[in-house]
Amino acid sequence: MSGTPSTGVHGATGPLNTGIGDQHNHFHYHDVAPPGAPPLRPLADGHLRWLYLRFVPPFGMHTAEDVLTKTGSLLLDGTPGSGRNATARVLLHRIGGPRAPRGIVIDPAGNDGDLGGAYVGEGDRLLLDLAEAEPSRWTAAHERLPALHQAVQERGGHLVVIMPHSAGRLSNELAAHRRTITRPDGWAVLSRALRCDDFPLADHMEELAGLLHAQVANGRPMREIGHLARLLDEARRSAPRKSLASWCSTGLAGLHDLGARVTAQFGEVRQGPARALLFTTAMLPGGRPEALHAASEELLRHVGHPADDRPLLEREDFAHRIDEIGASHRDDGKVTFDTADYAAAVRTHFWTQLPGM
Repeated sequence: MSGTPSTGVHGATGPLNTGIGDQHNHFHYHDVAPPGAPPLRPLADGHLRWLYLRFVPPFGMHTAEDVLTKTGSLLLDGTPGSGRNATARVLLHRIGGPRAPRGIVIDPAGNDGDLGGAYVGEGDRLLLDLAEAEPSRWTAAHERLPALHQAVQERGGHLVVIMPHSAGRLSNELAAHRRTITRPDGWAVLSRALRCDDFPLADHMEELAGLLHAQVANGRPMREIGHLARLLDEARRSAPRKSLASWCSTGLAGLHDLGARVTAQFGEVRQGPARALLFTTAMLPGGRPEALHAASEELLRHVGHPADDRPLLEREDFAHRIDEIGASHRDDGKVTFDTADYAAAVRTHFWTQLPGM
C-alpha cells in the first residue's frame, strides 16, 4: 500500500456471541487514494535492470546522486537528448526501496491534481518527468514541489523531478536540489549496448569505430544511439552470415533514410483514419492524445472521408492506433514518434506525394 494509513470506527457496537459454537471476527483494511491524487505508474524492475546493464553515466551524475541520497529529492536538468530520463530511472533503481519505483503520471488535460504528497508511501521512489512541461504548467508545479519534497522526506522516500531545460530561475529552496548532467560519450554508449547484445566487437572494434564513430559523435540524442544499437543487432540477427560492413550499412540505412521508411509505412497504413492520425501526429509533435484525436477527426471530415459507423466499443483504442503509426506515449502523456526528425519526414512525404493536402 502506498497511501497514508488511517483508522476509522464506524459503529459503537462490537461482535457478540449469543449462542454456542465458535465466533470469527474479521477486520478489513482499505487503502483509498486521497482525492485529487495523480495516478502512479510502476516502472518495471525488469526494464530497469535491462537499462542499468546498458547505462553509461553522464557527466555530473555523481553529484546528482549525492543530492538525491542526502536530501531525498533531486531536480535533474540537462539539454534534450542528454539522457535525463534514463539517468533518473537508474538513480532510483540504484537506491533501492520496498517496492518498484513509480512515475507520477501527468494529466494530459493539464490538471496535475494534488502534487502535495498525500499519496506518498513509506520508502517510495518517485519520478516526475516535467521535461516538456509548458511554462505555465512548470510554474504551477514549481509552487507545489516544496510540499512534495517534504512529504517524500518525512516518509523516507526519494523523488527525481526532470525539469524543463528552459526553466527560469528556481526558488532558493529548490535551487539547492538542482543538478545538471551532460551527455556521455556516444561511442561509449553504443559500445556498451552492443556488448550487452553479444554483438561481435572484440575482433572488429577498429573497423566498427571507423564506420560508426561519426554517427554517434555529433551530439545525437541518447535515444537515437540506443535505436542504432537495436538496428545493428537486428541486421546481424536477420543476416548472420553477412559482413560487419553489411550490418552497419543496413543499420545506418534504417537510421538515416527516414524518407524511405515513411514511404514504406504509408504503403502499410492504408486506412484513412490511420493516415490522418499519422499526419496530425507529424503536424503536432508532442501533442496530447485528445488534441491528436480531435485534429485527425477534423481532417477526415475536411477531406470528405466516410464516417466510421461502428459503435465506439467496437473500435480500436487510441493506444493501438498510436502504435500502428510507429508513435508512443511518453510518461508525461504526450505522443511522439520514437525517432527524431521522423515527424519532419512524414510532413515532407505528405506535401510531396499528396499535393492535394
